[in-house]
Amino acid sequence: MDMIGRIRRLHSRRNKSEREISRMTMLSRNTVAKWLHGEVDGPPKYRRGDLLPDGHPNSPICGHLKFPHPGHGAMRR
Repeated sequence: MDMIGRIRRLHSRRNKSEREISRMTMLSRNTVAKWLHGEVDGPPKYRRGDLLPDGHPNSPICGHLKFPHPGHGAMRR
């Protein structure tokens, strides 16, 4: 929420454009525009994607599988 307040102050009090604010904060212009003009009700919420299928090597469920993940094998020489 702190960053949203800074962005709104830069825009309203210092008359900075969305593009200038995005350059200063290293955020995308879309994010700056969303935070300035959108309904923001707190800090950003991060959503997790769908879980991987059970047989996928990166799935947290498949620690018991017999085949190793392709990067966790023996060290290469």
